[in-house]
Amino acid sequence: MKKSYFLLLLAAGLVLPATAQIRYKTIDIPDLPGYKTLKCDFHIHTIYSDGNVTPDVRVLEAVGEGLDAIAFTDHVYGKPSNNNANEPDRNSAFKKAKDYAAMLNLLIINGAEISRGMPPGHVNAIFINDANALITPEFMDSYKEAQQQGGFLLWNHPGWWRHQAHSTNWFQEHTEIYSKGLMQGIEVVNANNYYPEAHQWSLEKNLTMIANSDSHLPTSLYYDFSKGQHRPMTLVFAKDKSVASIREAMMEHRTVVYHGDVLIGREEYLKPLFEQSIEIAGAIYEPNEVEILVRNKSDVPFRLKKKGSNPDLEYDREFIISAKSYYIVGVRIKKAGTPVVLDFEVQNLLVKPDQGMEYQLVLKDKK
Repeated sequence: MKKSYFLLLLAAGLVLPATAQIRYKTIDIPDLPGYKTLKCDFHIHTIYSDGNVTPDVRVLEAVGEGLDAIAFTDHVYGKPSNNNANEPDRNSAFKKAKDYAAMLNLLIINGAEISRGMPPGHVNAIFINDANALITPEFMDSYKEAQQQGGFLLWNHPGWWRHQAHSTNWFQEHTEIYSKGLMQGIEVVNANNYYPEAHQWSLEKNLTMIANSDSHLPTSLYYDFSKGQHRPMTLVFAKDKSVASIREAMMEHRTVVYHGDVLIGREEYLKPLFEQSIEIAGAIYEPNEVEILVRNKSDVPFRLKKKGSNPDLEYDREFIISAKSYYIVGVRIKKAGTPVVLDFEVQNLLVKPDQGMEYQLVLKDKK
């Protein structure tokens, strides 16, 4: 007789109370033309290495926080483990959670953290088939094995104080790894830490920008969700919601880092993301003045600061368009017939370290 699906889940160790309510939320960040915006976390630990949370609870956390995909990246070696003595298979977290995640429409990616001292530090290999095969004496052999499995390799927390106490440096070992095609991405944000050096390296070396939580404890202990906080995540612009499409997008660097209320990425993705979030909802014209009603359709607030000094236009110097809100921008037109083109820097859309994205808000001529 065919067993109940839920009995199979229980047999796999995924135990939930019979009356459990699975709460979920959505994070409204718009899709880009031709792509779906997927919210992802590619660095999560479970009880199968040095984490304190079971794989099924990691799934519930992700669904409850509005994510589309997560990767389990337990340490394959070089790190104390709670459970590996009894569970030698380094793919255990992925195997135990994948069916459960599929039921909840969450994508699960198999991965592992290859942990060594600095240099080269810790590296995540995701989209792999077998984490056990990454256990090799030489770190370079681990990376090559991950590459052969179709893995995507990213340098974790490059500025972690335990590895680099005084400054964040790129070592000769990283040059060798990079030159051999064994580094595709880098964590620009890990947990609550932003690494501007990694941001700059990603631009110079064409690496995929990534933000991950690196959660070991329950995520509710890190972030106050009641105050609107969220884990750091990578926005991936994928052709569809599938593991294969996420991998393709990451190999092509189609990502933006989402950290607090800051978005970090290449302008080619930040600009359309902003334009899909913001719209001019209306305008009220008075003699020599106009009030522009701007709507923010997303869950990301935007901080705008006036840039430049057009002598023929006077308008708000600095303001915030809050999430899911309207804002009225007042403009005084000192010279009749002057086109209403407002120059701003969107301060929380970082195209470079400490540099916001420049943007022109253009009001079309009154009909």
